[in-house]
Amino acid sequence: MMLGGIAVSPLMMEKVAIAQISYPQYGVTAQHEGGNCLPVRSEPNPNAFMVACVSNGSTLKPVVGERNGWIQLNSGNWTWKNSTSLKAVTVSTPPPNRTPASTAGFPIYGATVQSPAGCSYARKAPSTAGDLASDCLPNSTELKALIGQQGGWYQLSSGNWIFGGNVRVP
Repeated sequence: MMLGGIAVSPLMMEKVAIAQISYPQYGVTAQHEGGNCLPVRSEPNPNAFMVACVSNGSTLKPVVGERNGWIQLNSGNWTWKNSTSLKAVTVSTPPPNRTPASTAGFPIYGATVQSPAGCSYARKAPSTAGDLASDCLPNSTELKALIGQQGGWYQLSSGNWIFGGNVRVP
């Protein structure tokens, strides 16, 4: 198959088809009309394994991509976009207290805290001047997901930040 004059494999086309947004979309809520909860699946397919069922009105994890009517959560799982409050995956300004981050190559799973001090703080902004968002996380603490990076800091799935020098990435 050709894309912009370049030959690409079907696998490459599948990766190209996932729309990436410049930073995660926050505050998306479950609004499933067909039952009490919104199915979250391992793949963008109604027959894929259901990993969770989120109660209507609950806030979903940040949305990091979209493909054929499905939205990808930063957990790597998928749900049907029309069953959420999200009607378009376009955002012109970051949500309050959120800073846009580079998301190329993210999310990253399996990262752990590894600080010379023995622990590291999560912060509300990518700076040592940012307010603390957590107690000091001890070395070897596994971080749920890294979803972006800015100026030597990693953005956590919670939206908070941790200094990259204190993180071991697999």
